[in-house]
This record gives sequence, structure tokens and C-alpha cells, in this order.
Amino acid sequence: MKVRSSSLTCFDPKEMDSALDGMEINNRQLGRGRFSGELFRAVFGSVVLDTGDYNDIPISVEGSIGNRILIILEPTNTRSIRLNGEQLKESSVGVYRENRELFARIGEYHHSWLTFQIEHKDLERAGCVSLPENFALIDIGSPTKSYLVTELLQLTSTLRNKKQPVIDCLDPKMTKDHLASLFAVALSSGNKNEKLNNEDCLRTTHLLEEYMETHLDERITMMDLCILSGKSERTLRRFFQKIYGISPRTMLTVHRLNAVYRILSSSSAQQTSVTEIALQYGFLNLGRFSGEYNKHFGEYPSETLAKN
Repeated sequence: MKVRSSSLTCFDPKEMDSALDGMEINNRQLGRGRFSGELFRAVFGSVVLDTGDYNDIPISVEGSIGNRILIILEPTNTRSIRLNGEQLKESSVGVYRENRELFARIGEYHHSWLTFQIEHKDLERAGCVSLPENFALIDIGSPTKSYLVTELLQLTSTLRNKKQPVIDCLDPKMTKDHLASLFAVALSSGNKNEKLNNEDCLRTTHLLEEYMETHLDERITMMDLCILSGKSERTLRRFFQKIYGISPRTMLTVHRLNAVYRILSSSSAQQTSVTEIALQYGFLNLGRFSGEYNKHFGEYPSETLAKN
């Protein structure tokens, strides 16, 4: 059994991208302000429980699910999590099958999340015989959801208690089987008919995001995105608003700001300059760029560079 916790005092892509073991995950800060949060992980063999608690800066999470089933739930009903463009409701959990793509948006309010990773065979052995083929929001009912969250939070609270030698007392296999049973019962009682049908929306936003990522240092217009996707500007605005809560133009700016942040946070003043990197990513008005960067990350680009 392994336990790990960490505190985030600013947007740290490396720390956050490695939070969900076994997956290829990318995080982006979508809103402005100083980001902060807490991450906690408990590993019981092939079963992994992750929790996060962030302030009110929205982020996006996307990537590839590994060889385990991923279950996502929100402990409190802030309605601030969207999975594949659909809002995670008070009584529902999100279930991703193995080797699928994850699209999540977390924000706008102070919020927390829980994710549970488990191998299919373990969940099946615990009594869950029916799962969605791809991804689904499953309504497990408010009483079941409340009981599940209470059990998980009690476990994480116990593991966080450093004054008590809990790790030596808990049997990893028994804990793993208990968690598998909790989720198997919850999913078996749920309504599995609420499947998402957003293939076009997800495919289009993913296509355009990949294009943005590979052309960040080039001029990209809405016309370019419309031609590439075969959609109107109005449709693209609706798609991006559904998935991320922001417009395509704002998403492009977010990508570029995050790219600049990654470079500045891993470089020194001897290696590069703020002006050089800003111009490279299309920020021609340096004063406006500096202000936008500060609003987004809670510090000026020169401050990020000076940390190294």
C-alpha cells in the first residue's frame, strides 16, 4: 500500500499531469488567477484512489485512459465537473472503460473530485457484471452516492492522519476488496442508460485542439478552424462552450499561455527572455500579454522565469 499527498501553490503541469498514474494526461488552466490545490493518492495493489481539492480556477483534463476502468465522482454538489461535455450530476458518477479518451472540465467554484481506478476483473469478481462499452454517466441514486462518498472520505481522512500508524494496521488486500465491493454495488444499482452521444462534438473539439497544439507559433484564424472542421463559427462556439465553457479563440489563447508558462517555468534568464517567447507564440502586444499572463497564473512572466 502506498500513500502520497502534495500541495499546489500555483499551476504545476508536471505535478498535476502525473496525478493519475497509468494514464497519459494533460492539464490546462482555463481561467485567470492564482491556482492552488491539494492532491492525495492511495494505492492498494491494482486499485488506485485519487482525490483533489482545487480553488475556483477552472482547468481542463484530457488524455488517454490506461488499462484500468476509471470512475469519477464529485463529493460535493457544486455541479462544477463536466465529462465529455456533460455535467456530472448530484447522484451520478462517470465511468470510463479501459483505453478510452478522457475529456473533463473542472471549475468554476471551489471544488473537489474523486477518481477510482480498478481492473475489470476485480470489479467483475466483486459482482459488477454490466458496464458501458465506452463511457457513460451512471445515475446511482443520491443515497448510494452519499454512502459511497462518505466511505471514501473516511478512508482518505484516516490515511492522512500521520499521528496514527494506519498504514501498518490496514490490510491492503482487504481494503482493495472492500473498495471494489463498494463500487460494484453502486454501479450495479445504477441506471446505465444515460450514455453520451457527443461523438461529433468531441471529435471536432479534439481535432481543433490538436491543430492548435501543433500550430501554436503560427497565425490561426476562426476561418482556418471552420475550414478544417467543416463547421460554422457559431457551431464551433457552441461545441467549445459545451466541452470547455470557453470560446475557440479563448482556448487558443489558453493553449499559448500554457505553452509559454511551461517554457518559462523550465528555463532561466540566461537561456531565454520573456519577450522572445511571447513573440514566438504570437503575443505581439507585450504589455497586454504580461497583464493577461498575470491574470491567468497570478504572477508576471518575469516572475515565473526568475524562479529558475
